[in-house]
Amino acid sequence: MAPVLRSIEAHRAALSADTAPAHQHDQATGKALQELRQALQNFDTQAGSIAKGLQQAAAGTALADPMARLLEHIDNFDFDGALALLLENEVELVQLTSTDA
Repeated sequence: MAPVLRSIEAHRAALSADTAPAHQHDQATGKALQELRQALQNFDTQAGSIAKGLQQAAAGTALADPMARLLEHIDNFDFDGALALLLENEVELVQLTSTDA
């Protein structure tokens, strides 16, 4: 799994290399994705705060519904369900960050 995640991060970095502001935005969102993944894996209630920040980035996109469902899982302390949903949509979230800025 780690090689796949590193590959996703490398792809995201390559997509955002064109402009510095986009790259900075991508780094922050990429870091938030990593923090959210770790928080969910550790059953950390901070996952809700992190997910709310990512939900703002997904507002108005096809990812708005999955992010709302992810937050519902977290609110119900279903960290495994939230993690599964995050992993299902992580590639799209990374792509969103490179086109969002």
